[in-house]
Amino acid sequence: MQIIDQLIEAARNNNLFKLVSLINDGVEVNQVNSHGISPLIQAASSGNWSAVEILLQAGANLELTNKFGTTAQSAA
Repeated sequence: MQIIDQLIEAARNNNLFKLVSLINDGVEVNQVNSHGISPLIQAASSGNWSAVEILLQAGANLELTNKFGTTAQSAA
């Protein structure tokens, strides 16, 4: 599993410990996977507001879109 997929999975599952650990290890929060999904879009679409807050504090970009033009705000 690629590192971005681990970050997205942590955001989807609201695994805050894993999310913070990956961010502290230097994983870039504005990466997207092969489907154009960013960790922030995944956290927002899953309703995981604590993960959203952590990602925003780590510099996640609200303007990123997936391949369908969905942003974190529109996914929420």
